[in-house]
Amino acid sequence: MNHLAPDVAANEPWKDAATDRGGPVKFEIARSNSKKEPFFWRIVAANGQTLATSEMYTRKASCVSAIASIQKNAADAKVVDLTAE
Repeated sequence: MNHLAPDVAANEPWKDAATDRGGPVKFEIARSNSKKEPFFWRIVAANGQTLATSEMYTRKASCVSAIASIQKNAADAKVVDLTAE
């Protein structure tokens, strides 16, 4: 179910796909208390645990764009251990 205004939803093509998957992990777009940078995203597991939190964004569109980029590019991301000796 889409709870966003029609003009916002139309600009968020990732939303329907993410909602339809219904998987154990989801992105949430949230508001902070900051008036300068009020938007951020977080990745939340099915049990409610926050797995990752983003930087703060001045525009919701930038926050949405970051989510889309992660969804597109993270599946093949390598893990680089910079602490390895």
